[in-house]
Amino acid sequence: PWLTGCLVHGGFRALSWTAAIMLPPLAVFLFFFTLLEDLGFLPRASMGMDPVFGKCGACGGQCVTMALGLGCNAAGVACCRSIQSPKERTIAVLTNSMIPCCGRFPVFIMLIPLFFEAGPVDSLTGSLSCALLFSILLLAAVYLSMGISWLLSKTLLKGLPSAFTLELPPYRKMHITRSALRSLLNRTMVFTGRAVRAAVPAGIIVWFLANLFYTGPSAGLVSFHRPAADLPSLLNAFTGMLDPAAVLLGMDGAILAAFILSFPAGELFLPILIMAYLEGGPLGGVLGGSLDAGGSAFSLYQLLVSQGWTWITAICTLVFTFLHWPCLTTCQAVARETDSLKWAGTAICIATIPGILICMGIALYGHMVLGI
Repeated sequence: PWLTGCLVHGGFRALSWTAAIMLPPLAVFLFFFTLLEDLGFLPRASMGMDPVFGKCGACGGQCVTMALGLGCNAAGVACCRSIQSPKERTIAVLTNSMIPCCGRFPVFIMLIPLFFEAGPVDSLTGSLSCALLFSILLLAAVYLSMGISWLLSKTLLKGLPSAFTLELPPYRKMHITRSALRSLLNRTMVFTGRAVRAAVPAGIIVWFLANLFYTGPSAGLVSFHRPAADLPSLLNAFTGMLDPAAVLLGMDGAILAAFILSFPAGELFLPILIMAYLEGGPLGGVLGGSLDAGGSAFSLYQLLVSQGWTWITAICTLVFTFLHWPCLTTCQAVARETDSLKWAGTAICIATIPGILICMGIALYGHMVLGI
């Protein structure tokens, strides 16, 4: 049971969940992105946006890398190599992870309608309110990324030579089939494969954490059988350890643990969070804790409210989804493009510190002013 449990309910579910979440939007996005690239539109977009980004200490080429980051941050970081100037290229690499990729979209798709809709989800009012909040969060991330770019150009990267050279290719005829094949084989499958390779080991590790219990030195330290009714699993112990720090951010230990454990692939955040709330049960047939898709939206809402969620918890989770450390694949891409682990650590700090400060401010406002 432990072997089939870790492989099927851990590794395979992580693989299928990551592919199901990431592949469809990434395939559609990269197809249109590749089509615009083949038409010769992207260089002209860079040229048109250069005056705007120039005021932020960056260059117009960063807008293309930010757009590609909406599909996959690792792809956006790799696209930064097209920027010739070292200063602007480094700025684009370090700030790309502040743009949410499609792996984070399920969090917004689930939480915004549950806590912030102004009417029924299938009504015009409800749909517009959800779309408006998502647009506000997305634009806030874009403007914050541009503000961080300006700050980097005045501090860490001050004094480096700056230049923006661009060669405008001619407009080309549209070849939909060729663009579709190139985006699917050269981009979509490559980026999905990287995410899946990171998600499978993460799913196995999380499954073991949810199903192992500390038994003490006399009984072999850990066991799949709960030795006492009130003894938590290793996953629950981990969430309990994180709970004091998470409360300062307006969240709880399970949410922060889900962010940490989804570091290999951001698509795992929701299933890990649900598993942290639902895990438990003795060894018998199928082991208790496993990655779960969460069922219906109403059952998910009941689960979250039963765990003490309020709209403050939801908004802090949404903000931290935008602004937290990039995934493992993106960190590897940053280290590869900058040829330095130092810059990879800087990218993590740049994306995480604003999220921590904003979440602490929201939590403090909710506690001191609103009494939540």
